[in-house]
Amino acid sequence: MLRAMQEHPLRIAEDRAAAREILLLLADAEARWREYERALDLLQEAEAAGCVLSPEYRLKRHSWDAALAS
Repeated sequence: MLRAMQEHPLRIAEDRAAAREILLLLADAEARWREYERALDLLQEAEAAGCVLSPEYRLKRHSWDAALAS
């Protein structure tokens, strides 16, 4: 715990950005497997982690919502 408190803020920001990117990659993978509900959940997790979805991911959200509804 002490080590985490001593880490440089830039390093922490980089780690968080990497985590958000992983969430988006996982969402894409879930959608490829037609697991749209899980993909949408991962987009929500990315947003909760501070990610602002790009227009591309907002369009994907719309597409995945539509696929889930059909």
